[in-house]
Amino acid sequence: MNKKGAMQLSINMIVILIIAVVILGLALGFINNMFGSMANQFDPDEPDAPGARASNTITMSRGTGITASAGEALTIKWQAFCNIEDDCNKVTLNEIDCGTTNTGILVKDQALEKDIAYGESVQILSILTIGSSAKGTYLCTATFTETGATLPGYSESLDFSLKVN
Repeated sequence: MNKKGAMQLSINMIVILIIAVVILGLALGFINNMFGSMANQFDPDEPDAPGARASNTITMSRGTGITASAGEALTIKWQAFCNIEDDCNKVTLNEIDCGTTNTGILVKDQALEKDIAYGESVQILSILTIGSSAKGTYLCTATFTETGATLPGYSESLDFSLKVN
């Protein structure tokens, strides 16, 4: 009689172990899928931006001109140079302005924040989406600022052209 109870306990343990392994596998698959899709949003073929320096504090991987199609998502690599002696903390692409009447032409979907030491430059990745109804050529300004900085904080901008086919 004692052996039958021990056998029942072993079967229950095996069933619980199988269920736990299945749930763990599903959870790992879900996490891998989420991080994999986030990493694939950045285009690995996008070239690095030229190095930024004191005389040219913001540079862009596509020079000063972007040509793309309406509705297209773009990965842009920027270089930002810190010219503030107290270092530049949490620098990010704050906004892109393509004229007051041209809202929604180029929208920032994501941009990474970076800390930059004084006299150094770092690369900042961003994903931008071109508006689906945007056609034509626009002059735009990308502005980089410190997140939550007290004035005067880091604020640099780069003018570029956008041609939408």
